[in-house]
Amino acid sequence: MDGFVKKLEAFRMGYRKEVRESAWSLLDQDMPVLTEELFALFEQNGNRLRYETVYFNRRKMLAVLGLEAILEKEEAGNKAKAVSTEILDKLCLVIEDVCREECWALPAHVDRKEDKDWRITADLFACETAQTLSEITDRLEEDLPTELKGRMVKEIGRRVLNPFFDSAIPYSKWECGETNWNAVCAGSIGSVCLHLMREDKEQLLKNLKRICDGLLWYLKGFSEDGACMEGLGYYTYGMAYFVNFAQELYEYSDGKWDLFCGEWGEFKAGKEDKRTKMAQFPAKCFFPDGRTLSFSDGSSRDTFRVGLLGVLAMHYPAVSFPDLDRGAGLHDDSCYRFTSLKMDMLYTGKYMELLRNSGKKEGALDECGKKEGVFHIFPSAQWCIGCSENGVGFACKGGHNDEPHNHNDIGHFLYEAEGVMFLTDLGCGEYTKEYFSDGRYEIFCNNSFGHSVPILNGKGQCAGAAYACQGFAAQPDGRVEMEIGKAYGPVWPQEEKPEIIREFTFDLKSGKLDLKDRFESAGNEVFERMVTQILPKVCGNYVVLEKDGTKCRLEIKDLAEDGISVEEYGHSNHSGEMEKVYAICWKVKMKDGKGESEISIS
Repeated sequence: MDGFVKKLEAFRMGYRKEVRESAWSLLDQDMPVLTEELFALFEQNGNRLRYETVYFNRRKMLAVLGLEAILEKEEAGNKAKAVSTEILDKLCLVIEDVCREECWALPAHVDRKEDKDWRITADLFACETAQTLSEITDRLEEDLPTELKGRMVKEIGRRVLNPFFDSAIPYSKWECGETNWNAVCAGSIGSVCLHLMREDKEQLLKNLKRICDGLLWYLKGFSEDGACMEGLGYYTYGMAYFVNFAQELYEYSDGKWDLFCGEWGEFKAGKEDKRTKMAQFPAKCFFPDGRTLSFSDGSSRDTFRVGLLGVLAMHYPAVSFPDLDRGAGLHDDSCYRFTSLKMDMLYTGKYMELLRNSGKKEGALDECGKKEGVFHIFPSAQWCIGCSENGVGFACKGGHNDEPHNHNDIGHFLYEAEGVMFLTDLGCGEYTKEYFSDGRYEIFCNNSFGHSVPILNGKGQCAGAAYACQGFAAQPDGRVEMEIGKAYGPVWPQEEKPEIIREFTFDLKSGKLDLKDRFESAGNEVFERMVTQILPKVCGNYVVLEKDGTKCRLEIKDLAEDGISVEEYGHSNHSGEMEKVYAICWKVKMKDGKGESEISIS
């Protein structure tokens, strides 16, 4: 444990240095300007990146300068006037500029044609902004000018608190929603109340009850085995705001309001309830080499928030930490969400203090550092994540095609080793207007052609909850069987949906993967396809993928005469950068709609 605490301390010291250097480098920078021209781009052509780049650079200045001021004050024993004059003066200018913004919400989240009150929309980022300003106001109360504090409180009330609390339930679909929107918005507003409304206890308690009631819906969005169907990145996003509010509420009430382990709504106290499994989820999404599971709109190069896991570990001692090298630094979040940054500094410190004082030896384990093979099964989510003894990573999923941030990907899998993602999940593409519209599944990374699943008569899977994995069985030894045919529409000439049994066998010692598909009523033109971002080398009935000296071989058994083909695609990633993607394709031998396909990967 001493070794782990030293790693945490080194992480925190490095992070503190990042904050200090970044804050002082911002003193000579002007605030980027938000313009009507930039705002209108989303309405005109669906582009989000140009406006959001400017917006989040402004939030960077607010978050980094605010955090530096708070840390300087804390390090001086919370004495008044302990903040550097240069930092405080610049922070005040930034706050004034943020308070003057026409709208705190993003263009993608408002409708200027239909909503006359669009300027005060309480979306993700308006709520985040309110939380940031409220905590800065509270923690720097003695240091900020009285007029500026009043301006912040007024703007927070006008733009977020009043429209939310004056509304009937639900304020917006997010209030009774099961995604990260609920946690971010409700968690932010709850935090604002705790920072700004402590003097009006009656109103505060009334507001907090509404927030807590709403957050129950967020927790319902997790599978019973603790998996976040939105993926690791969105788990971190939503949970950061839920956990921050829950911890602030726990501290405010001296543990009487315990959203972590206490009796609350449908949740009962106990170590093995759903919340415990949720807390243990992040570490299971990391492979031994640090790459991550990227189902849905995720990323295979994700990180985790050390402060978030630190708070969770305070309440759930068995929480595991991935390698701290994968801990997010100050600049890993391009949105510069203040809540996460603050927790990384302040709550990591509190967790270290708890470990030192308690002498606990449980918890803080490095799940991915285990040498033996590990196979995590999430039967409710229909996910499996495996790590072999020699470091090969494998994951597969069932589910249905109406999950949050859904891709049409039932039966999809990934395969990686030594930091190389051989068979990949592209994760999230560039967020545009089309990405969240009726054209979503025309985008390559969201449809079946962008995933390692069969294509039947030229068609992929269909969108909607009815298109689902109908059977899912997994064993701890690495065997998985799922029925994925119901994810497809009827195939000509049959009227019924096809039947496809997909079987995986993952060797927990060698990392070898065997895949077998059995088709029935699937038409007579069935293609298998495997998606990679490494240029494949086709050699007869097998394919070699090689990168940085690491190789992977795919061997297709009983290959049809047509052989193996490679198709190249362009993929606009989440940052708007174009990447090359390759689909390895081969035809399955079919007769009267029936056939089998076998592939070995090692």
